[in-house]
Amino acid sequence: MRTIVAARRPSPVEQHDPVPDLGEDDVVRGEFVVVDADTGEPVLIQAKIGGDLRTVRRLLPTAKYEGLTSEGRLSGLRYAHRTFGYRPRLPLRRREACSSCNLAQETPDLHDAIVGLEPEIQSLFARHAPDAFARHRQIIDDAVLPDWRINGGPYTSGIINATAALTYHRDKNNLPGCWSAMLVVRRHLRGGHLHIPEYDLAASCEDGMLLIFSGETLMHGVTPFRIRLGGYRYTIVWYAVANMKSCLPLADELAWGASHRTQREAAEAAELAEAEAAAINGGEDE
Repeated sequence: MRTIVAARRPSPVEQHDPVPDLGEDDVVRGEFVVVDADTGEPVLIQAKIGGDLRTVRRLLPTAKYEGLTSEGRLSGLRYAHRTFGYRPRLPLRRREACSSCNLAQETPDLHDAIVGLEPEIQSLFARHAPDAFARHRQIIDDAVLPDWRINGGPYTSGIINATAALTYHRDKNNLPGCWSAMLVVRRHLRGGHLHIPEYDLAASCEDGMLLIFSGETLMHGVTPFRIRLGGYRYTIVWYAVANMKSCLPLADELAWGASHRTQREAAEAAELAEAEAAAINGGEDE
């Protein structure tokens, strides 16, 4: 594993700035660890995953992707995506309880294949950035119950991004101190590298590469890409959602959700009855 020492500078770009089309000579390829020149700590890992990706590759196109804005994680960017793992309460969307995403029910073979890669992800993280992994693990162990973590591990949730060239952003709503892990599955395209402007570095994101870094604190974006016939670029990202720390033990969470759903429905029924009564009375006055 190659080590690259780089100095961090203030971000030269702003949130949602477009990512330039970097030359291929400016891209770092293969397996490497980026180490901060001042702290001596790893800040980014790119490592080849050893797990079998054939099932994942075959089933990724079969998932139903959503083209709507994500739930705040990428600060409003629009892209085709699909979530997995667990999601927090979101009463404004009538989601009164923490719950699991639907990928496991709709495409169980894909879900199982993705989740099955997590032990190797943890192993690579712990091997190449042991202190960061230990901090990440301690933070999530203290904050989120095992009921709401994928296989009880260090991630609560994940997202599949389908052929998306994302502008510069920081991952919103991640649990502070926890890193993200991003697996790249791609074919027949040029570009699509991950640019980290604060370290003036672009990681190649070759097929089968896993990138591990703090998406919450490091600005990052995807360089433009050109797809040939039959090409694609999927990224599968594991992360820890900050709001999952409010989730209760599973049985208690289900009871909480049912109670608050009943309260909401009663309030909505009362509002509707009041509106209907006002309409009737208004008609009588005429």
